Amino acid sequence: MGELDNRGYPSTSQIREELKRIFGSKGFSKAPLQQRLLELIVQSTINGDVIKESVLANEIGLKDYDQSKHSLVRGRVSAIRKNLTKYYAKAKNSQVRISIPPNSFDAKFEWSDTSKDEPAEPTAVPPSTDPLIQDADPLSHRKIATNQLPGAQAIASTTILLTLLIAFGPLTAAGHFTSATIVLFFAAVTLTFMLATLRHSRPARVGFSILMIGMMAYFPSGWTLNRVMETVVNIDVLPPAASYPFITGLKFIPLFIPIFVFWIVLAFHDDAGFSEHPTLGKTYGIFSGLILVAWLMAGWATDDYNIWSQGSPGRWTVVIGYLIVLLCNLAISFFGYWFFRRKAITSYKNLFNVCLIAYFIVGISGSWVDSEYNNINECCLDRRHPDTYSADVRGLTALSTISSPEIGPRLRAMLRDPTFIELLNTVDFYRQPFDQSFLTNGAALFGFRDPSSSANSPRFEVIRFPKALLDVIRFRRRDDTAKRPMKP
Repeated sequence: MGELDNRGYPSTSQIREELKRIFGSKGFSKAPLQQRLLELIVQSTINGDVIKESVLANEIGLKDYDQSKHSLVRGRVSAIRKNLTKYYAKAKNSQVRISIPPNSFDAKFEWSDTSKDEPAEPTAVPPSTDPLIQDADPLSHRKIATNQLPGAQAIASTTILLTLLIAFGPLTAAGHFTSATIVLFFAAVTLTFMLATLRHSRPARVGFSILMIGMMAYFPSGWTLNRVMETVVNIDVLPPAASYPFITGLKFIPLFIPIFVFWIVLAFHDDAGFSEHPTLGKTYGIFSGLILVAWLMAGWATDDYNIWSQGSPGRWTVVIGYLIVLLCNLAISFFGYWFFRRKAITSYKNLFNVCLIAYFIVGISGSWVDSEYNNINECCLDRRHPDTYSADVRGLTALSTISSPEIGPRLRAMLRDPTFIELLNTVDFYRQPFDQSFLTNGAALFGFRDPSSSANSPRFEVIRFPKALLDVIRFRRRDDTAKRPMKP
């Protein structure tokens, strides 16, 4: 069949040639850690050595590896077994077959095609007969520990998480956004505990990442929505878009996103870090840099600049809040890069714990900023959004007769009040961007300065106008009334 050594096994040269072919295969070519481990196992078996788990851990850069608490090495060897099985399922011209028996770190060498002149029961290279070596690491006679939660704890964590997420829906539907935010916060804490303790498949990492980013984004904006519900007329009838806090809250966590993205990416590389995959490290830096640049450009393009340039009260609160958010995001980005730099990652517990601490600061700062936005809209809407609009008075007489389920009792009473009708004829209105981009009902927010408020303490009344009213009032920008009516 081929060249034999003095025991009837494939020769060392044949084994090495087969190893080269394995390393060039699809399953191993992009897995340098698996290549190094398999090469070490093969060489140790050829030498007749019994290889310990701690030796394999040291080979992939895991210092102070505690095999009673971690299972990364066993997981790597298990992945090698699976890849070898896949390789030989497709390999047609391989004369030598290399495998690793279960519950062992020794290699087994045999011929791929057994014939009568070859051993009927090929076995692994016999280990050393030295009793000290035989007793060194009785892997098959001890209980293998894992870093997964015990079943009861996993079930309890999952039950708590699902209960909190189920409670979130009815609370938001009822407009209790503060309570919903508290529920979502505890859900995020529970999920962080699960992420730090459990090992996850690739699909699970994708799902958990989307869920975690959504919960982190919701908190700052969701916490302040109750204030909006109390001050904006008719928003109880036309509530904020469900996706609004999830999308707008992303501006507070831009550099947390690469952490979760590369947590998913590393799952495709057997959790080998940037030291083993330098290209991934460069990609992480470029990706984070692009997100930071996009975040800065988006901030400059918003109306936040008007808050500063117009000297609005609370401008320093907004600046300081965003500065804290920026510093926390930069800190977590650098920490993530440092964490991912290791050769192999046994646990993500420290990463997610640090993320939770950093986000706690970001969440408070983001809520502080959003709360100040509400204060500015109530007293200085004309400074933040200076474009003025006027109502097309031709249809005002028909306002009180419009029937629509989107007009609540408070707005209905205003439409029947002659004083408010007069205000529509005379005052400037200011459009407040809110969640229009996420709505399909055509509603929009317009505010006007309350004539009863003083010049030193102005107050703006903001109304959520449904499309039925906007079609009649037809707000136009005062600086160019020749334009077509503004589309809501």
